[in-house]
Amino acid sequence: MTVSAEVCPIDLADGLARAGDDRAFYRELLDLFLDDARQRLVHLEAALSGGDLTQVASIAHSIKGAAANLAAERARALAWAIESRGRAGDGTGLAELAGELAAELERVADFTRSFEA
Repeated sequence: MTVSAEVCPIDLADGLARAGDDRAFYRELLDLFLDDARQRLVHLEAALSGGDLTQVASIAHSIKGAAANLAAERARALAWAIESRGRAGDGTGLAELAGELAAELERVADFTRSFEA
């Protein structure tokens, strides 16, 4: 699931529309999302280490929903891939997907730091 670094991690037009075209509010939502997602990643890694695929799916589901609401499409897609494999009981490649998700969230964080409200 490799994406060029030049591709923006957010569909800005969609994200802003979801926030009522309020740039400051959207920035606040992105910051809250990133804080929450980073905490959830810690729990995701623990669930992966423990082999708890039900918990993996649940955590990924939460990240997926928040990413979708903020128009962070690649993060949403990665979280969905983790969720669906976890629900299916398939741990194959989940650590790699979790690493990709963590990297994508850092791309969202980089974007957020540069986003002017």
